[in-house]
Amino acid sequence: MKKKLLSTAIAAGMGMGLMSTAAQAVYVNAQGTGQALLYPYYSADNGNDTYVQVVNTSDVGKAVKVRFVESKNSQEVLDFNLYLSAHDVWTGAITATGNGGAKLVSSDNSCSTPRIPANGEAFRTHEFSTDDDNTVERTLEGHVEIITMGDIDPNSDLHRAITHSGGQLPGEPGATCDNYVNQLAYNAESAGDLTSSPTGGLYGFAQLVNVETGTAAIMDATALADFTSINIWHEPGTTLPNLESGNTDAILFSEGGVLTLPAAPMSTGDGDPVSAVLMTRNIQNSYVVDPRINAGTDWVVTFPTKHLYVNQSPAAKPFTGVWDDESDKGPGPRLGAACEEVTLTYWDRDEQRPSGGIDFSPQPEGGTNSLCYEANVITFSNSDVIGSPNSYNLDVIYNAGWMDIAFAGTNNYFNVVDDEGNNHALYGLPAIGYMINEYQNGTIGGVVRNYMGASKHKETSPVGDFVEEATP
Repeated sequence: MKKKLLSTAIAAGMGMGLMSTAAQAVYVNAQGTGQALLYPYYSADNGNDTYVQVVNTSDVGKAVKVRFVESKNSQEVLDFNLYLSAHDVWTGAITATGNGGAKLVSSDNSCSTPRIPANGEAFRTHEFSTDDDNTVERTLEGHVEIITMGDIDPNSDLHRAITHSGGQLPGEPGATCDNYVNQLAYNAESAGDLTSSPTGGLYGFAQLVNVETGTAAIMDATALADFTSINIWHEPGTTLPNLESGNTDAILFSEGGVLTLPAAPMSTGDGDPVSAVLMTRNIQNSYVVDPRINAGTDWVVTFPTKHLYVNQSPAAKPFTGVWDDESDKGPGPRLGAACEEVTLTYWDRDEQRPSGGIDFSPQPEGGTNSLCYEANVITFSNSDVIGSPNSYNLDVIYNAGWMDIAFAGTNNYFNVVDDEGNNHALYGLPAIGYMINEYQNGTIGGVVRNYMGASKHKETSPVGDFVEEATP
């Protein structure tokens, strides 16, 4: 398999210049900044709040789309346009409402359209209202996308309006930046003129906080650099732009080299560049469930692009399960699912692994281990660190160790052609996520002494030999 030199891969990872064929190709930036950010999980259930932060490290303003999607099928529950001035930070919190759902609250001074009300904005159920599971409780878990739509002309009125200090529009007593931006940005033609082709420079993270247990854990967002080379601004009230709105080329790092994948049919078309750069055959991480220290572990496994493949019949590669909003699939009763079979292997800290099968409990339908949602939570030995009502339980016989999840289904791949005409197969699934540990020591001397930490999943290369497609 031919690859570019390692120095080219390093240059891309550092955000340095690439050859012209790769100048407009999306890639995962290991340095953590980019044009689009994928946050693997939020929860407003079981006493959890999730704090979301995005930082603009660049010297220019940004017009970005902030989108919240639920966990089962990534149906949108809320979005808005956010305008970040140079070096600006926006923060918001996802918390429970009084009616069983979730809402977004924010006291941040950054300009948004629409403006987030003082008492928060409730998440909506419109996009899955025809599903059997259409309750407001479905909004309590999900994940987050933030996509740069365009840089803002530093000489424009819009740029002046978003350069705020305490929300006050400079030189206009009593005027707030969000009111002024509303007047400008609701005019699609005007706002389109004010935003130019975007650059990068955004980073972000989500912090899962539980006040009752006194714990918190931070999960960094996955950063996609060079997501788009053109202005993709859309007015508030639309579901665009999304993960299909970016560049059609992709750069994939693998086995000490880099593959440049030019625009070419893969599985579904526009969504595939993002899927390609997120593909992995396996994910690995650690766990601890030691009762001597009241330790527990949950894993979050999220497939950010899964809905682009499974909301059709048959499902498109690399996914195989078709979304069925009426089905009960996977471990336990699951209303609404699109399941992917996975292989589980775990070890203790002394190289030992259990004999016999390893299964989620209750026993999955058909006797296979499957992940059925877009954002999945796996809990070890019923430790329920996050407290997700939709979690998969895995009983382990060792108190501490590590686990490997293999995405090794027969059709978990798609074929690609690199910029030199060489054929490759990308095996696995597009996945991101984290391990979250919790240690509970209760209250000592009137002080809660519980602790929580998070660690990003490790991945294996998806690149393999070309797979000839079966002919009908």
